[in-house]
Amino acid sequence: MSTCKIAIVTPCFNDEESCNYLIKDLSKLTSPNIQISIFVVDDGSYLPIANFHKSELTTHLISLKTNLGHQKAIACGLCEVFSSDENFTHVVVMDSDGEDRSEDVLRLVNSTSDIRPFVFAQRRKRQEAGWFKLGYVLYKILTVVLMGRRIRHGNFSAFKADVLERMIYNRNILGNYAAAILTSKLTIGFLATDRGERYAGKSKMNPVTLIQHGLSAISVFQEVVLLRIGVFVSVFLLLVMVLAGFVIYEKTITGQAILGWSSTILTILIVGAINAGLIVLSLLMSILGQRQSINSTPAEFCERYIKKRTSF
Repeated sequence: MSTCKIAIVTPCFNDEESCNYLIKDLSKLTSPNIQISIFVVDDGSYLPIANFHKSELTTHLISLKTNLGHQKAIACGLCEVFSSDENFTHVVVMDSDGEDRSEDVLRLVNSTSDIRPFVFAQRRKRQEAGWFKLGYVLYKILTVVLMGRRIRHGNFSAFKADVLERMIYNRNILGNYAAAILTSKLTIGFLATDRGERYAGKSKMNPVTLIQHGLSAISVFQEVVLLRIGVFVSVFLLLVMVLAGFVIYEKTITGQAILGWSSTILTILIVGAINAGLIVLSLLMSILGQRQSINSTPAEFCERYIKKRTSF
């Protein structure tokens, strides 16, 4: 049986305790045929991570110069894995707080294949607060309306290491990892998992960060979003024009009495729809123009923000 070498990428911010619990749990997965290295990305913690649980795992600490946020920290971790001398067969992205269960890591890895190199964990049940569940439902509805697709997964995932280079040159990874993979043209699978319990502390997720995370996912598909809004505005304008034609017909041909303010309302709707259409068109052209010039990719971006690399 061939050896499976797994790189675990996990961002951490002011949570050394949880990170140590994760290392302890992951060390239980090792065997003669399974080797695991963990890449902990210290996302500019003001309580710097210094002490790790002693284990057989090779632990790499990547300290960032400042807090870049969860998604960019993941990108930095992926770049470090790519530049590593270790010949990994698989890469796993997971949170360090315990909500992504370590016992699901090998299930995800074993679910990957040459045909389906990417597998995301998909939660079977959620135990979050009511406001989170409501927000998540609204988020799913919004993604379907604006993007025409559902984003039903988070960051917890496993993929074959031979697609890693393709990922670190995908600029969308810097914005939202989970959404960016949907733009990669890779075949993606899903594995049902349960949410684990936090190792320590409380979740940093709140309504503001939830909205921010949702918008970052939608922004990856900004061209699609603008096009769908443009179609909606065009249909609305067409309906208004049909209604205006009906009002003119009734007033000039049939001589029927029409409310005096109807023409004013129709004029406002027509002008508003045309202005909205022009705004959407200008934004779309601007974005498409920016796409012509390659923006910073993770491979170029992350190196500037890495302060120190330490291995244990």
